Amino acid sequence: MKMKLYVHARWDTYAKAFNYRATPWEQMDGEVLVTPLEVEFESISDAELRLRMVQVLRTKKQKTMADAVVECNEIETVIQEMLCLEDLSAREIF
Repeated sequence: MKMKLYVHARWDTYAKAFNYRATPWEQMDGEVLVTPLEVEFESISDAELRLRMVQVLRTKKQKTMADAVVECNEIETVIQEMLCLEDLSAREIF
């Protein structure tokens, strides 16, 4: 299998150095095209790609679910705080 890639450079102001990356796109905003490349490689089998993609998706699913639990807990905390404030505001303070 052959694939054409483009090596780009971008200045990293924090590191004070250029960062390089290869992309399938010839032009990238804020980046300088260094050189085009044609890369030849052998892909793994379709079945193996599917198995690996399933693992990637399962990992993404677990992270999404964990993030959702954290967000739901934060929302529940706010709800409980609001209910406590509501109870306090309903009483007369002497």
